[in-house]
Amino acid sequence: MTTASVRIRPIRFGFLLDPKDPTTLRQVLQINTCLWGGIYNYLLPVQQKAPLRYRDYSFTNLGAGVIKLNLTKGTGPSARQLIHGLLEAFQPDLLVETKPGLEQFNEEENGQRKYGIDLRSICQALYKEEFRFVQRHPPKVIDPRPTDQKYGTLFAAAFGEFPQTGVLADCKQHFRDALDAAEQEVEPEALHELFAPNTLYPLRVGAYHSVTHRRAWTLGPMLFYMDESEPYDIIEYWNYRALGWRIRPLPYLLTPKLRDYCEKFVAEAHRPYPPPSNVSEDASFLCSRSCAFDEMQAFVSTVSRPSSFHVSIDPRVPRLWEEWREANIRTRRAKHAELTHSETSTFDPNNTSTPD
Repeated sequence: MTTASVRIRPIRFGFLLDPKDPTTLRQVLQINTCLWGGIYNYLLPVQQKAPLRYRDYSFTNLGAGVIKLNLTKGTGPSARQLIHGLLEAFQPDLLVETKPGLEQFNEEENGQRKYGIDLRSICQALYKEEFRFVQRHPPKVIDPRPTDQKYGTLFAAAFGEFPQTGVLADCKQHFRDALDAAEQEVEPEALHELFAPNTLYPLRVGAYHSVTHRRAWTLGPMLFYMDESEPYDIIEYWNYRALGWRIRPLPYLLTPKLRDYCEKFVAEAHRPYPPPSNVSEDASFLCSRSCAFDEMQAFVSTVSRPSSFHVSIDPRVPRLWEEWREANIRTRRAKHAELTHSETSTFDPNNTSTPD
């Protein structure tokens, strides 16, 4: 008898949005919080003119690990090339054009989704399979909020945020009732503590029954030196993570308070490859074009580490819209987005393949 296995994954949405509209950006983040696999969806900035941040720059190696970024602008993609290249790289199943009334996204008359599965169904499944039982080491389930609202959009991108109104607003109550979740105020400089393996937040719950697959070479753990108030930085952080990159935000204003965390991150990222290889996987720092590269470079130089730990710093904007992605991105993204489901699988918050 011929047998077949069935593999399912969430619908992969691409949201076309104006990066100069922070209100719509926040709304899109809230919608993705309420969708199964929302963390795998993509944010596609659409403008009449490609921003200067995607233009080419030249670099000069000054030695001793110091790089000078030359601000003479070179060539870069046109707005058309940028969006077409991103669409080819991300390959969404459906495109959503953002506009007023976005909270009605995919609504049927009975309140169900036309496309995709929302968090209410996920919370119900989690309760039936896991949370209705007494667990010896239960995960901590939280709905985090920053004490400083200046970091609100960053927290929404990193951990998720429920809408206050509209047809998806009751996802918040389902999240709390089914998983015994509690709203928690968090100091912005403590945001990295929430990435602990045994902590569940809305976006991590939305990745329920998801497994990431990587083959051959992959990017190592990365910190994204960014401006939390710049929509393009929020969009880029979201998309890098959606591609399967092991990346966490590093708000540049908080770096003086996050030096200890960065040292811990570098230490945990260091993983020597098995013999006979003499190389290792190490942490890297990626600088947003909204921030000064020399300031990031100066900060990284103060991060203590053993001399055998190699830390790289990168001032480049990853050229996701160009052909180099064929070998380095698309295969990881495709495998990353294949989500498996079986009736006997269980939710494991310690699964390192679950996205941050």
